[in-house]
Amino acid sequence: MDRLGRFALLLALALAAYGLVAALVGARRGRAPAAESARTTAYALLAAVAAANGAMLAAILSNDFALRYVAENSSRATPAFFKVLALWSADDGSLLLWNLVLPATSPRSRSASAATGPRPCPGRSRSCTGSPCSTCCSCRARRDRSRPSRPRQPTAARVENGRDGPDTCSI
Repeated sequence: MDRLGRFALLLALALAAYGLVAALVGARRGRAPAAESARTTAYALLAAVAAANGAMLAAILSNDFALRYVAENSSRATPAFFKVLALWSADDGSLLLWNLVLPATSPRSRSASAATGPRPCPGRSRSCTGSPCSTCCSCRARRDRSRPSRPRQPTAARVENGRDGPDTCSI
């Protein structure tokens, strides 16, 4: 179990370094394949850290006292439930837990931000990153933020419909 855990953690370190470099290249140079590669690397990172956690859990449950962490945080008399909890009881185990939690939440947050990211303009084939158009909601919002704000007077149609009338984004 010792070798499997070390290999999984070294693999996770290499995957995290690659994911960081790929994400930076994808973001800085606008390369979508690199950014997508960084996102999918998070899944492989999750698998590697889960394997390391599984190896440590197996070592604790099998009373493998050759490992320093198992010798310091477990005993033969400890019930199995508390042995599982001992996996995260000390600083090293807590760090191992956070190494499992972070890659597990990373792809989820990426997919949530993708849902709120820029949408393609109806009249264009690319996302709204160029000059503002009048039909795209994100361009309209960007344009409206650059103007000094002035209070809008409610009209009968806006009050009656409970919305912003023709300015409401339907995309």
